Amino acid sequence: MCQRADDEAGDAEKATHASPATTTRLATQGCHGPRRSSAADNARLAGFRSDAKRKMSLAWVRRLLVVASPLVGFVLVVGVCLLASYRGEGAGGWRNRGMLLRERQWDGGARAVRAAGNSTLGFGSIRYINLRSRYDRLDAASIQAFLTGLRLTESRAVEPDMIRDVGMPPMHNPGYLKPGQKGCWRAHANVSAVLAVPIWASMLRGNAAPVLVIESDTTWDLHVRSIMSEVNRHFTKLLRDIESTALPQPAWGAPSERSPCRPTREDPWCSGHWDILSIGQCMEGGKDRDVSVFYHDPHVPPGKDYWGRTLGRERVVRRSGGFACTTAYAISQTGAAKMLLRSAVDLNAPVDLLMRELVTSGDLVAYSVMPPVVAQWRYADNIGMGLRGANSDINQDKKEEEDEGSGWAAVKESGSVWGTWPQDVDVAFEEMALERAWDLIFPGNDSLSVLYDGK
Repeated sequence: MCQRADDEAGDAEKATHASPATTTRLATQGCHGPRRSSAADNARLAGFRSDAKRKMSLAWVRRLLVVASPLVGFVLVVGVCLLASYRGEGAGGWRNRGMLLRERQWDGGARAVRAAGNSTLGFGSIRYINLRSRYDRLDAASIQAFLTGLRLTESRAVEPDMIRDVGMPPMHNPGYLKPGQKGCWRAHANVSAVLAVPIWASMLRGNAAPVLVIESDTTWDLHVRSIMSEVNRHFTKLLRDIESTALPQPAWGAPSERSPCRPTREDPWCSGHWDILSIGQCMEGGKDRDVSVFYHDPHVPPGKDYWGRTLGRERVVRRSGGFACTTAYAISQTGAAKMLLRSAVDLNAPVDLLMRELVTSGDLVAYSVMPPVVAQWRYADNIGMGLRGANSDINQDKKEEEDEGSGWAAVKESGSVWGTWPQDVDVAFEEMALERAWDLIFPGNDSLSVLYDGK
């Protein structure tokens, strides 16, 4: 009977493919109830368990290979490329590669430097302020933008006849400012009603990127984009050298972190670290002149003086000591807030002198470039433009005494009616765009004499 039970247990195992536990239970059921497992039963159970573990391990290995094989292939490809690079450059090549990486990190990153040389010079926009009646200045700016690849957005300047006393802010000396100076202030602070673009006031009504503001009588070098890339490279270096941190942001919801300068393609100028960056001042103060970086610039003629040091082909990025003239300056949102508030409380001076006051007092964090990248142009002497008052929209009562018409001989030879102001001693252009325009647009014609039949 007992033997038959054992045989039945074996048959049950074969017929039902029972689990090891079930088979063991059947095998241990004797004629008189449960009986103790034999050594053979234990060996059989261990074999079943070993087979199950082996099958599970093989399944996990197959899954791991499926997941890891692409990664292994990628690592092998990268390894082969690095090995080929190492063989081509040697150990020195690896050191140079590491130095290049550190240099790019130090310079703020190649993308940020390139962005500073784009069509808006790395700013949100270039705002060009011009009077409605100054078609000549609009033409000059358009020619330069065409030759140098800049994208200018015109902002209509405020005409003197648009100014009403009722709309002016308080001023403790109301007779000090001339109508043209009031219009100049409002042009910088205003928003063009036609274009609805941000300058000062509207920068505070939205999260505006820093804006480069240029006045209508501005000129620059043909290579302005590469020049500004180098300015950016060394400006951000200066910010790191002095361990600059981001300025407090009074705007609602603005981050309060005082982070170091980390230039990006979207913000290559670290605009949270400054209020004003002047690239077109006509005069600078001596304060903080040693907070600066000197660097080589092939587009600067040598010989300019920097507080007793004669510059070669060099440019200087510095902490401003208080500048005059608003020919070309970048302004951040905090700078716009400070300038708008200061002029709203007491408009007691021209806009550039208000800036100078705030810079020298330390209330406006400003930097500048010397020689300036942008300068004011004026018409050549003795061609009649001085008698019209065409060289100034603010001081139109100051007209030049000149011999009418005697300057046209020089114009015929040069092809240019433009030049820079002689009193702006810091201006240094290797290739002023307006002076080169004739040669570039009319190649092969060395002078204007062809238009005058030699007369």
